[in-house]
Amino acid sequence: MKFTVAAVLGFAITALASQGADEPKVTQVSYHEAKGQCTTGDIYCCNNKHDEKTGGLLNLLNEGLIKNLDGQSDSSCASTSLIKELNLLAFATHGKDDKDSFCKNTIACCPAGGKCEAISN
Repeated sequence: MKFTVAAVLGFAITALASQGADEPKVTQVSYHEAKGQCTTGDIYCCNNKHDEKTGGLLNLLNEGLIKNLDGQSDSSCASTSLIKELNLLAFATHGKDDKDSFCKNTIACCPAGGKCEAISN
């Protein structure tokens, strides 16, 4: 009886694992990789404004330090240098260097005076 239960559970786990194997893998673009794709501006990390719950971030937006992602007025984007200086953990995960640092949501290229464009692999 114990063997039957173990066999059924093992089969169920194998079936569930094989279903996930067909799903596309999402890979994040590191700061370092993004810099190679963004030659006309600075690298920014963008989040949905509804995800931002701190008044400090809204103040940064009002002062023009945070931009919007092109075509998405409900986004807020902060430069990677600002994220590092102010330790804005809501935007990014910091590693030991730019190769190990990633935006939590969308990474974008933002030219000076231009619109931010999302970067992808």
